[in-house]
Amino acid sequence: QDASIRDRTSFPRSRLGSALRHRPTAMRCLPVGLALSALCPAGALRAAGSLSAAAAPDVDPTFGTDAGAGTKFLFLTHHKTGTNLMQQLCNFTAHFLSNGTEQCHWCYKVQGVLPDGGLKCPYDDCVEHGTFRGTAGRFTLISAVDDVELRRLEQWAPDYRAVHMIRDPVDMLVSDYQYEVRLHQKHSKFDWDATTSQELWGPGFTIQDRLRNVSGVLSHFVDHMCRVQSAIRGNPRVKTMNLQSFTDNFNAAAKQLFRFMVGSSYPGMDQLLKQVSRYDKSKQKNQESQLHVSNSSAAPAIKSVVLEMVAAKDEMILASTSCPGAEVARPWARKLVHFGNAKRNVTRASR
Repeated sequence: QDASIRDRTSFPRSRLGSALRHRPTAMRCLPVGLALSALCPAGALRAAGSLSAAAAPDVDPTFGTDAGAGTKFLFLTHHKTGTNLMQQLCNFTAHFLSNGTEQCHWCYKVQGVLPDGGLKCPYDDCVEHGTFRGTAGRFTLISAVDDVELRRLEQWAPDYRAVHMIRDPVDMLVSDYQYEVRLHQKHSKFDWDATTSQELWGPGFTIQDRLRNVSGVLSHFVDHMCRVQSAIRGNPRVKTMNLQSFTDNFNAAAKQLFRFMVGSSYPGMDQLLKQVSRYDKSKQKNQESQLHVSNSSAAPAIKSVVLEMVAAKDEMILASTSCPGAEVARPWARKLVHFGNAKRNVTRASR
């Protein structure tokens, strides 16, 4: 990189005295200190592309044999790639294969392998998802995995099978935007994993302003997704699945997943697939479907705005809507505070 590009990708100065340079940009941002993702770097994002271009096809759709008693089952996700669904399927798998004696563990990210052979997971006091959060076991969901953590997982569990969830980055941004809208509504039932503060959703900000702020933080997770997908290319122990496949045909997607995870010759496969259909969102009652944050009727309009900004080469939007864009944004995106809770009286957490 030449000096001018390095300068354009510098990081804004914090009110707390972080000695990082800042160049004004044309985009509207919240004042630093008001929002978790209001730090608004300018970046020379010119690359275009999609995850599909960087992703390898599945080389082995099924092992063809049943998993062993010591096999670990890993569900690898990223922000907005189906973490809630995979938590449900991980729990279902644990209960079904253990006859109700085991439960899915939830490790937000893999910090290392402990001397006793266990997995070190961060403790998260912002979100309560049960006693198995912050732990790892035979059935484990890792919800913010990157390529470095993947190598730690392989050290921890040489005998493993994993599903890696991916999603079109544009759809990730649309979903993340809708999630932030829901988070900051008055009396919202959702209050975790915020990446923006309430000020951004008040008067004076356009949908473009808000999308840019959401995109800046999301870029970090899109980059993780793309790097993991590259790292698992050719690995027969990991199956890549697109979240959209569960929307298009839940039963077919579930069959692919479980034929791979437990083996195509597993004698209980028919019963397993029959029971897992309860997690098909399209068949859920209104009360259950309301727990999902994405509004399918509103998504097309938001997606249209995103695609217009992509076509206009908006650098903050390009940061999260393609693998090349996320790679270029990596120097500044990794410095953002990625997760926490922007609501009052709740401690914020950073990665």
